[in-house]
Amino acid sequence: MKSVFIYLLVAATLLTSNGFCRNGSIEIDQNPNISLNPQDVPIFYDNNPLTGLKAFTVITSFPLKDTDMQKRIGQSIEKALGGIGEVIHLKDNDMRGFGAGNVFLIQMGNITTSDGSEMPVSRLSLSIETPVSLDKTGMKTFPIVWSINTFLQGNIDSSSEANLTKAVQKLIGDFVQSYQYANRDQTKRPVFYIYD
Repeated sequence: MKSVFIYLLVAATLLTSNGFCRNGSIEIDQNPNISLNPQDVPIFYDNNPLTGLKAFTVITSFPLKDTDMQKRIGQSIEKALGGIGEVIHLKDNDMRGFGAGNVFLIQMGNITTSDGSEMPVSRLSLSIETPVSLDKTGMKTFPIVWSINTFLQGNIDSSSEANLTKAVQKLIGDFVQSYQYANRDQTKRPVFYIYD
């Protein structure tokens, strides 16, 4: 019994001293990525790639059969992004959105095995891509600099709208937390360009 108590005391001391918990909560000025899976989001102590990004082109890829559900999920994304930034709607022929440079990409799809058969699991992903030029070739490319995933049981079309919306909101919440941490001193709200 005494060894269990000592173990718990040491664990609590280590967690508190490393900033994992203070008064039972994680504060925004701490690195928020400690609660995330490092396979999805690298833990950045310095030089967070979201630092200084001010505008994003929002692209969604939802292969849903129910187009009305797809629209409602898109509206929930827009509402969540409007909470931290300015959402601007553009028509297809307006290229201003692509001048933002950064891509905010949300995708959902079914997972397949190496032989092509579908697994009873679907994945939702949010990634941020930003343009870079390769020094040696001068070629421009859009690497993913930040990403997060979540998984649902069953394929996409068998998932309820509530479960899909909740999963998308979780991804956006993780992005918002990391973005606000990386841009604590930024006074101007980010812009999100959404194509109608």
